[in-house]
Amino acid sequence: MMKVDFSQVLFALSFSLDCVEKDVLGVTTNHGKRVAYMAVKLADPQKLPPEGRMDLAACAIMHDNALAESVKTELDLVKPDENVREGNQSFFKWRLSMHCRLGEQNVAAFPFHTDCRQVILYHHENYDGSGCFGKTGAQTPYLSQLVHLADQLDLNCALGVEKPNLYVNVMDYLEEQRGREFASELVDRFNEVFTAEEMQKILDENIDASLRELLPGDRSEYSVEQLIAVANIFAVIVDHKSSFTMRHSLGIAEKAEIMGKYYGFDREKMEKLYIAGALHDIGKLAISTDVLEKPGKLTQEEFVQMKNHAYYTYRILSPIKGLEDITSWAAYHHEKLDGSGYPFGKKAADLNHEQRLLACVDIYQALTEARPYKEPFSHAKAMSIMQGMVNRGLIDGTICADLEKVFGTPAGPEKVKT
Repeated sequence: MMKVDFSQVLFALSFSLDCVEKDVLGVTTNHGKRVAYMAVKLADPQKLPPEGRMDLAACAIMHDNALAESVKTELDLVKPDENVREGNQSFFKWRLSMHCRLGEQNVAAFPFHTDCRQVILYHHENYDGSGCFGKTGAQTPYLSQLVHLADQLDLNCALGVEKPNLYVNVMDYLEEQRGREFASELVDRFNEVFTAEEMQKILDENIDASLRELLPGDRSEYSVEQLIAVANIFAVIVDHKSSFTMRHSLGIAEKAEIMGKYYGFDREKMEKLYIAGALHDIGKLAISTDVLEKPGKLTQEEFVQMKNHAYYTYRILSPIKGLEDITSWAAYHHEKLDGSGYPFGKKAADLNHEQRLLACVDIYQALTEARPYKEPFSHAKAMSIMQGMVNRGLIDGTICADLEKVFGTPAGPEKVKT
């Protein structure tokens, strides 16, 4: 078991997903936090048990978790000349339904305290049954309705920035959609809870403090399996942001855990290595897809932007109390022993065994997987390249030799004896 403040996990995940939404849809930042704050404030205490508040906030923050994945899937399934269908409601509903289905699948193993099945699946349903699955308000989970109202309100009224008549515009929009998109009782509840003063709490400069106050710190014990479930969700999200790196994060997570077994680490430490591998590139969610997907050579400016992903991994994970080891193992995966790495320019004396291990596994995984500009290198070719890096004083020679023993054996990594 590990003690982790799960509200801090939600804040980290919210920042990550906001980066994706801003890149793909151009929406304002803090969207997930605003949706979470409004949904939790709107919830009727009689319909939501106390432990369900954190679950509702989690659903609200993760409601668009499959955005990048659904865009990639759509491009794979829809022919280019069919991809733009202005005014085609059937196509629009199909797109929304795919985004909801994938999002529901991704959170299936999330460590909710209460039953949150179908909350994300149906978060785009309208009260009158005109949503993508045709479910009416009576057929839609209560939590889905809360997330839907908060989501649509933020998207249609741009609530992050103060502007003239903001409160009036919000109320006009809700009245317009009463009985259509939203249940009358939810519109009434919003009118009761959200005064003009309360609306100030969801502006960009206030939302972090407002949501923290609503979701007080809860540093509770979570099983490593529960944290792995969260890490896997975000590994999938990261790997789907770029078609160049499908399964890159999960590949590193699996290999890091295998190496932990080789070194004789206990089960918890092996699983922490797995989590660090799964999350090592979470900072790529803050990098433009145009840079991640560029098939040719990056410009100097683009390369600097790409290198920033390791810093963003640190920024996303470091506020989470209880994940200190995992954060450093994940964020230092581009550091080099001679100090030439990034983002912090650490040197050999600053890097422990686990940090060096993740760096080596990351290089090995990248070399042995296919990219648009290269076929996957063989194990022998990858080890030859890495040995050259050892000779130049960049990476750990002992760990590279261990990678050769584990992944070069004909018996396969699971058969290597520790």
